Amino acid sequence: MKIKIYKNAIFRICLALFITLKFCNRVNGQAKNNWYYFRDKKTGLVGYKDVKGNIKIPAKFGGLTNQLVFSDVIAVYEDKTGKSYYLLKNGKKFGIDSLYVWDNSYDYINEGKIRFRDKKTDKVGFFDKTGKIIIPALYNDARPFHNGLALTVHNGKRVCLDGSIYNDKEPCEDWSWNGVSALIDTHNKIIADKIDITETDNIDWYAVKITNSVPDTTLYTSFKTTNGTFYSFLNYEKEFKNWFYKSYLNNLNYQALSTDCYDKINFEDTFIKQIRNDYSKSYFLQQYESLLYKLMRSIKAKSVETNIFHEDLNPYIFAGKSFSAFYINGEPDGQKYPVFNVVTTNYTKTRTLDYQNQFSFIRTHTGYKLIGVALGMGRSK
Repeated sequence: MKIKIYKNAIFRICLALFITLKFCNRVNGQAKNNWYYFRDKKTGLVGYKDVKGNIKIPAKFGGLTNQLVFSDVIAVYEDKTGKSYYLLKNGKKFGIDSLYVWDNSYDYINEGKIRFRDKKTDKVGFFDKTGKIIIPALYNDARPFHNGLALTVHNGKRVCLDGSIYNDKEPCEDWSWNGVSALIDTHNKIIADKIDITETDNIDWYAVKITNSVPDTTLYTSFKTTNGTFYSFLNYEKEFKNWFYKSYLNNLNYQALSTDCYDKINFEDTFIKQIRNDYSKSYFLQQYESLLYKLMRSIKAKSVETNIFHEDLNPYIFAGKSFSAFYINGEPDGQKYPVFNVVTTNYTKTRTLDYQNQFSFIRTHTGYKLIGVALGMGRSK
């Protein structure tokens, strides 16, 4: 299992600030007992308010404290004492100086569980939402629980990007765990061992089939369990490519394009120096249906280089009430709502990059929908 670590704290803090501003209009309809992130303008420290704006925790947290919504448990860094810990609303602290850090961000509770790293053993385990250890710190690393299952790694070593072993005295910036990957359940029972972690990057943990024989792998990724059965999960990337090439591109008409567009489309056209705008579906199709049809036909005809990339929803671009359903606690819910960017690359006569067009699709409960179009990215001057 290879889990990459990035050092990008400044970006995470800035992102938290940006999302806070963008999400300030989303509290209506959320749980009334939630508390919400605020930042003191003078000190720059973080505190939490209730939905009415009453301060529940004064601004005293710094460091990587950036959870926007305080529902059950949050991870905090106390600026004055230098202590980090998990915090409950009743004031209980646990996991002192044992917080789990991933991509320079503290862990979030998921399915009632939150990770911690034992500072003495350097191993990872799980607390429940009350602070009770429900899975001991036995693993080199672990991913959050989804649908009662979590990926873990044991017998691992930190390995630098160049393949060398991680050295504490001269640490490399980017590294990953190289070890044995296993799928565990909530009782810490190993369901499947020796998993190829690269096969789990695009799967829907909530769409699983358990069979006695290897299932069709057209849309599914399968793992053989310790008892000989197979756990098969829907693979988002396989699903999207199958839909895009076999359905979307083969039904290029107004009705189909309208059905496969989201209610709001973020549009940017750098050819005419236009800033990004959110358009209603009807306005977007009224203005750009012919252009969209033309560009998609070039992809279908394979007359333009096309690549597809998977990512989480970009909160810088897709913000506001229209997109709020795709976030959880202020963070993109990539597990349920993955985004795929279809990028076409156009070259000059000398085969240097001229410009790129990008079409962003998000998976919704009613299928994949176009939510963003960016034309002329990186175009030659």
